Amino acid sequence: MKFVLAGAVLMSATHSLAAQGSMAPPPASGRGMSGHASADSAQALVNFLTTVTRDEAALARLAQSKTSRTDVRAYAVRVLNDHQNTLSAWAQKVPSLSLVIPDSGKQSAPRSPQAAAGSAAMANGVSEVRDTATVARGGMGAAAIHSGNIAALAKLEKLSGSEFDSAYLASEIAGHDAVLKELEKHPTTYTELQTSLTNFRSMIQDHRSAARKLAGGG
Repeated sequence: MKFVLAGAVLMSATHSLAAQGSMAPPPASGRGMSGHASADSAQALVNFLTTVTRDEAALARLAQSKTSRTDVRAYAVRVLNDHQNTLSAWAQKVPSLSLVIPDSGKQSAPRSPQAAAGSAAMANGVSEVRDTATVARGGMGAAAIHSGNIAALAKLEKLSGSEFDSAYLASEIAGHDAVLKELEKHPTTYTELQTSLTNFRSMIQDHRSAARKLAGGG
């Protein structure tokens, strides 16, 4: 699939990116952080986790439509459900902390493997990942991880059968490794995010372990 974006789309994404810089006011006192720098750090964490979640959902949808293995399909279903549930939980939590879940621009409902099959499903996957460019901004390596996910999706769309399965699992392992490394480099002191972040880290570790087992690496 060729990745060609119309100028209007790029301009819209750029405007959305610029607007997000002023979306999150500083948190109220007593939340373990103070000042605009602290608020920006907490918002950057939310942006990072949102980007990872939306990218993983798009990759999982593609895997459900293309994998030749029932166990890999089951893994993709699990990944999709876990990340969507996580995003829903964050969407309920972060507004009370004076933070926001960045708008992806487009967010489609999860589809069955049958409904997702074919070129339309792959096109939707690309669109959804590209939409998250509006949240892959500054801090915590979100932009680099997001770019890697776009590249992975482009590669995976050209593969099928066992080649697809091997490449998808390898991408999952590498991608989850990258996410965990970023989380280690940027621990949050924002008290109200600690539990959610711990749960997210555990989920990423579980997904990576499952992908390794499916890939034959234990």
